[in-house]
Amino acid sequence: METTAQFYQKQAYTWQTNVDDLFRFALSVLFTKAKEKLASSDQEKLLEVGCGMGEFLDYGPSGQYVGIDVSEENVAQARKKHPGKEFQAMDATRMSFGDSSFDKVVCIETIE
Repeated sequence: METTAQFYQKQAYTWQTNVDDLFRFALSVLFTKAKEKLASSDQEKLLEVGCGMGEFLDYGPSGQYVGIDVSEENVAQARKKHPGKEFQAMDATRMSFGDSSFDKVVCIETIE
């Protein structure tokens, strides 16, 4: 039996590239609301856990940004889409960041 991480590694990119228009609309509302709540200065550093292909960045969170995702394919796509931002393939249960590395952490799409 494969682990959740193994399943996601195989399925995430395919799923993320085939979402329908209604779901994209719902995400746009969710991301816009999250952006409003996360309004920050350019000096603050934001970590997005489960960043997928970097969709949240399309809604312009300010400040410094690091995105992590368990799917190496998603991280590769995010790097292509947002070349000036930092993305890392990393399991959220084994993050390698030190204490107080970020001012804010967002985890929007990881429950499903």
